[in-house]
Amino acid sequence: MIIYNTKNWAKAFYRILPFTKEYSSRTLNRATLIILIYNTLVTLIQKDLVKEHLEIDNIYFNFIGTVLGFVLVFRLNTAYGKWWEGRQLWGSLVNTCRTIAAYAHTVLPEKDRDQREYFALQVTNFPFALKGHLRQNFDWEDFEEPVANYKQTLQKVSHVPFRISADLNAKVESLHKAGVFSDMDKYHLARQVQQLNDIMGGCERIRNTPLPYAHSSFIKKFLIFFCAALPFGLLDSFGYSTILLASMVSYAMSALEIISEELEEPFGKDPDDLPLNQLSTTIRKNVYEILEQNRAVREVKKVDSVIVY
Repeated sequence: MIIYNTKNWAKAFYRILPFTKEYSSRTLNRATLIILIYNTLVTLIQKDLVKEHLEIDNIYFNFIGTVLGFVLVFRLNTAYGKWWEGRQLWGSLVNTCRTIAAYAHTVLPEKDRDQREYFALQVTNFPFALKGHLRQNFDWEDFEEPVANYKQTLQKVSHVPFRISADLNAKVESLHKAGVFSDMDKYHLARQVQQLNDIMGGCERIRNTPLPYAHSSFIKKFLIFFCAALPFGLLDSFGYSTILLASMVSYAMSALEIISEELEEPFGKDPDDLPLNQLSTTIRKNVYEILEQNRAVREVKKVDSVIVY
């Protein structure tokens, strides 16, 4: 996640330079270089080597460029919608975990340290499990053990976050049968645990549902054909300036597509992806404080590419 000052134009310009490490910047720089070389070759060949060069009326590019612009903006809005929905789901996860902790703190006896610890550990295991599930890469050092050998148990299951939510439900049912929780307590806590599952399902839907291939393929083909034909439409009016003008237009169009590709996968480890490590650690700190757990929270070693500008 990149944290930046929206008013600092100098830093924003820095991100497009070739020596930045972001995937989007590197990909865009390579594409721009290829386009620049292509436009240079087309312009020089058409102006200096060919007597009757190919010309395309500018009016065609006015219509085609407008259509392509609308298509790319729609693509970007769709990708940003997935990114923002992912952020909303993780915001709901933060609130739901806090709600479960606060309710457990209210209804559990103050002297029942074991049950308080169980809820604290399991509730905070869930976001780390969801993070690992979405990234398909678990860091088992993130997990706490509410019961003996719990990490080994989780490593054997195919769906770790669902197992944790199921164990939470089982604990609620057990305490209800023991008379610790009333019927109303059981209802409220079970509903909150179900909310965890709903959030998990929403995140899985975002991760597993990319833009349809036909749509994505069409946009890329349309964009390539437009950029390839553009210098032929500008050459007669702008001469050698076509090299710069065609490259600038192609850069802007390509940038929209590359940015869209990055935004539609919000749960990865790229700089513009969501800071899942930081959010999970925040949940753990908050829940431990609510349930009065004097346990040290392991600081995040693998920061989600947080860059402060």
